[in-house]
Amino acid sequence: MNVSEAFGSGTLSTGNNRRGEKRYIIFGVDLTSGDDESDIVVAVEAEAPTTFDGMARRSVQVEQVANDIWTATVEYSPSELLPPPEFSGYLTTFSTAGQTENVQIALTQGKHSLINGEEPPDFGESINVDGDYQPQGVDIVVPKFEWSETHYLANSVIPGTGNAWLQTVHNATGTTNNATFRGFAAGSVLFLGANGAKRPEQDDWEVTFSFVASPGVNLSLTTYNPDGTPYGSVTVAKGGHQYIWFWNRQSQDEAAAATVTRAAAAYVATVYGTSSFSSFVPST
Repeated sequence: MNVSEAFGSGTLSTGNNRRGEKRYIIFGVDLTSGDDESDIVVAVEAEAPTTFDGMARRSVQVEQVANDIWTATVEYSPSELLPPPEFSGYLTTFSTAGQTENVQIALTQGKHSLINGEEPPDFGESINVDGDYQPQGVDIVVPKFEWSETHYLANSVIPGTGNAWLQTVHNATGTTNNATFRGFAAGSVLFLGANGAKRPEQDDWEVTFSFVASPGVNLSLTTYNPDGTPYGSVTVAKGGHQYIWFWNRQSQDEAAAATVTRAAAAYVATVYGTSSFSSFVPST
C-alpha cells in the first residue's frame, strides 16, 4: 500500500472558522487479501503530519475511487474549537437577577396617624391589610443565583442509549441538594433540569445542567399576647426553597377602637424533595 500526498493538498481557511485540510491518494489497496478501511486510515495517519499550521489533526476520511485506489481527506482544526476533555472543567453561565416574592409580614413597620387625635390600628407587621382585614402583602425582590453548567460526558458516563442515566436526571428535576453542592448548603440549590445531545463525531454527550440557589434565612418575628399587646419575639428558620406562610387572627385594638388582623402563627413548608446531585453531575 502506497500513500502519496495529492497535488493541491494543504488548503487553509482563516478567521472564526479556521480549518486546514490535506488530501492523499492511496495505491495498491487489495481488499481481497485482507486490507480494509481501518488499514487505510492507519497508513494515512502514518504519512499525514499530526499538526498543520499550528492546528492538530482531527479526523481522517477515506473513499474508494477505483479497484485498488482510494483517496483520503485529513482535517485539522485549532484546539480551542474543541470542548474540554471529560471532567477537565466545564462552561458556566450565570445570572444574579433577583426574583419577586410576595411577603405579608414586614421586618419592621411603623404606624402614623393621619387623622388628628385618632389612634391608628396596630396591625403588627401585617402588610396591606384590606377592608376585610386580610393582609395582601407586597411584591419585593429577593436574592436569586441562577446558573447552568455545560459538561462533555464520555459514553462511559452515559452508556448505551443513556436511558438509565436520563431517568436519574429526570427524577432529580425539581429537587434540592441533599448535601453541600458547589459551596451551597444542603437544601439551598434547586435542580431545574438538563438538556443535551449525543455527539457522534466526538463520541460523547454535551449536557447542560441548570440550577438556582436561594439562601436560607432566619426571620425574627414579633409575638403577641392574646389581647394583642406585644409579648416578645421568635426566630423562625426558613430554608432557601421552603415556603413560609402565616395564619392570621382578628382581634380588637382597644386603643384604636378597631378590629385588626395580626399573624398568629408561622408555618414553614417543605415543598421539594431532595436528591444526590453528585450521582449525575460531574464534580469538576
